[in-house]
Amino acid sequence: MKKYFCESITLNGIKTVLNTVELPENGKLDMPQNSLGDYVGPDGQLYYPVNRLNQTFLGLGTLRELTWHGLRNIQRTLEPEKMEEALVKTRKLHQIHEFCLGKFAYDEPLAEGICKVEGLELLLGIRKENLGMYKASTEDTIIIDGTPIDRQDLITALTESGIWYAWESDQPEQRFRQGWLLQYSIISFSAAYDLQGFGKNERAHLIAKQINEGHADDPVPVKEILRVMKTKEIPSRLKTIIYNV
Repeated sequence: MKKYFCESITLNGIKTVLNTVELPENGKLDMPQNSLGDYVGPDGQLYYPVNRLNQTFLGLGTLRELTWHGLRNIQRTLEPEKMEEALVKTRKLHQIHEFCLGKFAYDEPLAEGICKVEGLELLLGIRKENLGMYKASTEDTIIIDGTPIDRQDLITALTESGIWYAWESDQPEQRFRQGWLLQYSIISFSAAYDLQGFGKNERAHLIAKQINEGHADDPVPVKEILRVMKTKEIPSRLKTIIYNV
């Protein structure tokens, strides 16, 4: 099992170490979990499993949030003449989102309420189709928590999410959250471009083009984009720990 990062933390007054590690392909860590859902190793340290894409990684919780905002973007940018394309995307992203939620998937009354509050009429209709669990339709897949997900479906989810966060950061009422929103736009786009095989510097310049459109007077520098990307980059030198999982 590969260890990407480790950091000292204090949990309930007790100092320990939180390790970010690559999740095995079977999607399981052979360790007990505490009440917060953290995995606890034989050494007493905590472990946070993430999914490797290519040069980047995403935890399941992060992917869940990004996919949800991807769904919101499909609804936001809906055009009548592209309804069929929007329906296909919404079906796939909805299934991925439900997969990420797992046993915490919304029950129907809660889901319906959330869709209505956020104006997600397209998703509201899709939920009535009873699509069932996500299943990859190609052989070009990425393993996420032990489940093959079509590469193109992940690219779609992450690209739509990046567009949403960039758009939301431009809204006047979001000026105090602009930096946070742009950070998640960068994370989304970086993962999407990584899945398409672009290197680090290529990704940074592609992201700059995306998020700086219409911002000639206040562009985000490429060096700042690279700084954000680093938080989701796999280190070039990886430590291997000896747990069997």
